[in-house]
Amino acid sequence: MYGAEKIWRQLGREGIGVGRDRVARLMRALGIRGVVRSAKRRTTIPDPTDQRPADLVKRQFTAPAPNRLWVADLTYVATWAGCCHAALVIDASSRLIVGWRVATADSTGRCNTSTVRSCDGCRKAASVGSSGSAADAVTGPPDGGAA
Repeated sequence: MYGAEKIWRQLGREGIGVGRDRVARLMRALGIRGVVRSAKRRTTIPDPTDQRPADLVKRQFTAPAPNRLWVADLTYVATWAGCCHAALVIDASSRLIVGWRVATADSTGRCNTSTVRSCDGCRKAASVGSSGSAADAVTGPPDGGAA
């Protein structure tokens, strides 16, 4: 349901000249209210007492060749049924997805851990992303071969 602001703008687009306050007053008189959207939920709140893992790539998420550096991240996806989590491992050079896993909210730890573990022979170096969520950098196999 639209609020007074959106209804007022829509009426203006349809060529009906009416004041915004009048629209709000009429909506109140008729008991019509717009849908109130909730504030954005912060899904990742880092514990300030936790020690951060070493940033082995020094925030340089580029690689000279494929399979030299993999970057992993856990992304929250809102669905009608609730929130699910997609863990992705991406090759930093080619930007191709090396591995992925989608899980429900109750299996978050398993989702991220099992995706990173699915890339055998990786070294994991976690760092904190700019949005405050945990982003993991995973260096590729030491020989530069495919996993």
